[in-house]
Formats: sequence, C-alpha cells, structure tokens
Amino acid sequence: MIALALLVGSLPFKVLIWRPSLRQSEAGFSLPVDEPAEWDLLVRLALTGVLFSIGLGMLAQAGQIAGSELVLPWAPEMGLLLTGTRLGVIWLTRLLLTCISLWLAVSRSSAWKSWGLFGLGLALLLTESLTSHAASESRPFLPVLVDWVHLVVMCLWVGGLAYFVTGLRQTRQVGGEQRTALTSLLIVHFSTLALTCVGLLGISGVYSAILRIGSLPPFSIHLMVRRCC
Repeated sequence: MIALALLVGSLPFKVLIWRPSLRQSEAGFSLPVDEPAEWDLLVRLALTGVLFSIGLGMLAQAGQIAGSELVLPWAPEMGLLLTGTRLGVIWLTRLLLTCISLWLAVSRSSAWKSWGLFGLGLALLLTESLTSHAASESRPFLPVLVDWVHLVVMCLWVGGLAYFVTGLRQTRQVGGEQRTALTSLLIVHFSTLALTCVGLLGISGVYSAILRIGSLPPFSIHLMVRRCC
C-alpha cells in the first residue's frame, strides 16, 4: 500500500499543489524552480515495491493452499491458484498492470505518460478492493466502490506527503521572500488536499464500519477483544 500510495500520489500532487503554487508565486516573482529529480525515482521505486509485493503475495496465497508459509513459483499449488480461482485471475491482472506501468515508467517522456501511470495506479487499487471484505458482500458494487475511494484518498494523502517533503527541499533553489511565498502556498494547497482526504477517509471508514459491524454491541465487543489482544 505504501508503494501504491507513492505511485498514485504523484500526479495529483503535481496538478493540484505543485504547479498551482508555482503559478501563483510567479505572479510576483521569477522562480526558476524545476520539478525534483527524486520524483521520477519515487515512481520507479514504487513500481518495484508493487512488483515485489505481488510476487511475494502470490507465493504466500499458494502457500495457504499447500499448508505452508510460502511455496516455490513452480509448485502445483501456484498453478491451481492462478488458473483455478477468481483470486488468481485478480493476481494475474495486478501483475499485468504493474508490468505495463513499469514499461511506461522507463519509456520516453510524453504528455500522457503521467496520466497513464495514474490510471494504472487507480486500476491497481481497484484490484485491492476486489479482494477486500467489501467484495464478499451480497451486493458488492457500492461496498467495493467505497473501499476503492477509501484507498484512493489514502494514497493522495500519504503518497502526497513524500512529494510534499521533496518539493519543499527543491524550493532551496530560490531564497528569501520568494522561498517564503512558495513554501506558504505549498503548505496551504497541501493542507486543503489533506483535510479533504481525511474527511473522505472518515466518511468511507464509518460506512465500512457500519457495514461490517452493524450495531454498537458488536462494536463494543470488537474493541474489548482488541484491548485484550
């Protein structure tokens, strides 16, 4: 999820926070501030992390079938998982999406590259929701949709933090009053995004809690069990 947050949080931070802050600052100053080189590295590290987690996850899922922690990639249980179960189809779809994302990340820059990576990241988050508790509901459409929104806003907030920190470091290219103005704008824009995301996290979380738990007595029992554990 951390890797997916870094992947999905990249473009929204650039479009909603970084570029508007630069435009507003440049209204009064000349700011030669480029996008940090670390941002491309973060995206590639994120995709590497997603690919690693997918491989490890498939080995662990097949291991549950075999009654062990992990299995070898060529074990019969791996073939059974990937070809004979709905979960296996989702894992293969997730793997395909990640491979396409990796190819896109290392390809030459283009106007649609960032949007393509963002769309693939959203699709990867959807595969997570399709294997969540929400997908086991009798009418899964709305629960899966809410779970997906929950994951998306989490990625915008948590992933955006990494780009926010590296973006603040990049403002050292300018100094004095210019840097203060740009930093203030970045903080205001990111705070607005963060508050929006936290609000949506709360709403979607409450919905999921009501759906899973249903009433206050089970919720109280759930809290007691967690405290005991």
